[in-house]
Amino acid sequence: MTTYVYIDGFNFYYGAIRSTRTHWLNLNKFVARLNGGAVDKIKFCTAMVSDTSNDSQKSVRQQTYHQALTSLPNVEIILGHFRTHGVAKPVHQCGNSPLCFVQVSIREEKGSDVNLASHLIHDAHLGMFDKAIVISGDSDLAEPVRIVAHELHKRVIVFNPRQVGSRELQAAATQYRTIRPNVLGQCQFPQEVQLPDATTVHCPREWIPGYPRQQLQPRVRVACDDCQVTIRTHRRPVGS
Repeated sequence: MTTYVYIDGFNFYYGAIRSTRTHWLNLNKFVARLNGGAVDKIKFCTAMVSDTSNDSQKSVRQQTYHQALTSLPNVEIILGHFRTHGVAKPVHQCGNSPLCFVQVSIREEKGSDVNLASHLIHDAHLGMFDKAIVISGDSDLAEPVRIVAHELHKRVIVFNPRQVGSRELQAAATQYRTIRPNVLGQCQFPQEVQLPDATTVHCPREWIPGYPRQQLQPRVRVACDDCQVTIRTHRRPVGS
């Protein structure tokens, strides 16, 4: 049985990986554990992150991980993008009338869910797989999952990485499951990974279990000049 896997990268990251030290994940080992055997293709839908004032090495770690994934011949990385835009937001608990507003910069990941849905349906129409595994808890994917499962008559198993369930995905899929946290820790790359060009990459030290977590300064509070209500808090690494 030909099996393709479709991973919603950011949904997976925020649902199962972010607060752990399991970032250095060997996707082949991981999905083989979920599937009960090897799979034919893994499509990893994600977007390139940017560094922030809190984390100047975020993009470097991601690029290092993507390099490690090139050691797995059946993994394809499909990139979306981020969009940044300004939005006016009311100040929480402001006592003024009319309310005070502040301009907030919002950075949103775009394209991963659309890319996943497009590849899932396209591959199903082409008859590329008999079974699909979708790793996401995004209920927006319920309709493409339903089309593939109920109209194209392919077996679709959804693994939700989030703590919150999705009744929409559960209703659309052939099977619906959650991911056991201990599986992630058992499916890590070795700390040094050899690439197809014979070079090597190393696991970022921040992802190694036991490495001290980044020390942060106390929260910095920013207040609205008009109503003196705290409108935003953020934390910076010591020394930044």
